[in-house]
Amino acid sequence: HQACLGLRSAFIVKDSLNRDEFRRVVSARDLYSAVSGIKAIGYVARLENDPAIIEEFVATNRRDNKPGFRVKAPPGIADPASMEEERWIVQFLEANESLAGAIGIDMKLDPDRSRAANQAMLRGDAAITRITDLWIRSENRQGFVMFQPVYRSTSIPEDESQREAACRGWMYMPIS
Repeated sequence: HQACLGLRSAFIVKDSLNRDEFRRVVSARDLYSAVSGIKAIGYVARLENDPAIIEEFVATNRRDNKPGFRVKAPPGIADPASMEEERWIVQFLEANESLAGAIGIDMKLDPDRSRAANQAMLRGDAAITRITDLWIRSENRQGFVMFQPVYRSTSIPEDESQREAACRGWMYMPIS
C-alpha cells in the first residue's frame, strides 16, 4: 500500500510521466526487495472511450520506446470495448517476472480487476482483487492485484462523485 502511495506522488508532481521516468521512479524505491510477493508495479491510465483519444494514447506510447504498443483485451476475455464508456489501459509496467504481455491490456474488461479498481477510486484508498490469475507468461500463477487510485490533485477528493471525476488512473501491483 505504501509503495503505491509513493509512486502515486510522482504522477501528482508531474502531470504525465514517460516510460523511462516511470522506470526510474520504480527503481529508486527498490520495492521488490522491500515488499515480499510483489511481481510488478504498473500504472493503468483511465481514458474516455473515444476513438480519437485512444488513437492518440496508442501513438504517444509507441513514440515512448514502445513501438508495438496496442490496446487489447485481457487473456481469455472477448473485447467488447466499444460497449464501455471508459478504457482502463495498462500503460507502464515494471516487473521482476515475465509480465510484459500485460502492457496495453484494458483492465476495465476484467471483472475482478475492474471491481477492485472501481472500489479503490470511489473509496480513495487501495483495494485488492479476489484471488485471480496474475497473467504471468508460461505460468498459471494465482494471487491478488492491488489498485491505488491516482487523482489529479494532491489531496483525495471528499466524496465519491468528486473522486470519480478526479481519478486519472491507478498504480497497481500483482502480488503472490
